Amino acid sequence: MPRISAALARLEHALMHVSAAAMIAVMLVVVVDVVARYFFSSPLIFAYDLIGMYLVVLVFFFALPGTLHLHGHIAIDFFQPFMPARLRFAGEAIGYAAGTVVLALIAWKLGARAGVAFVNGDVTATTIPWPIWLSEAPAALGSALIALRCAYRCIGHVLSVIAGEAVVEIPPPHDKSLPGEVAE
Repeated sequence: MPRISAALARLEHALMHVSAAAMIAVMLVVVVDVVARYFFSSPLIFAYDLIGMYLVVLVFFFALPGTLHLHGHIAIDFFQPFMPARLRFAGEAIGYAAGTVVLALIAWKLGARAGVAFVNGDVTATTIPWPIWLSEAPAALGSALIALRCAYRCIGHVLSVIAGEAVVEIPPPHDKSLPGEVAE
């Protein structure tokens, strides 16, 4: 199982870098657009479309799988310390199974839409005819990768139920100290 996780982690890490580069690109395009708009009265006509259709998609969908791998998503774990391990693993397996199904369906639908848009040569009805498939394909890729991570975790938690101990990475224990306090 660790080798599967490591392989997924390499892909997630690469997409995280692309996500960070897209965020930097968003900031640069906005700065250039503001300077061009207010100092030269010549805004970038493509700024909103480029950011909204492509860069934000990369920032969001390429950061999702890596964030899940690093346990960075919001989780409510109030009752978790009080639950028996097998019950906790079973609950995690059910949650990850549901996530796998939903995210795989999203990836499949977005991938199909990207394929149709590519074959048909679909473009936006804007000043610059942007290809639509280039916006949907990254969303499909990010959704597919997070679905794979969810499937990995689901299987890992099912195996953990059987073994009675964690065979898949679990979130680190929560630091219960208040801000400014020193943790014991």
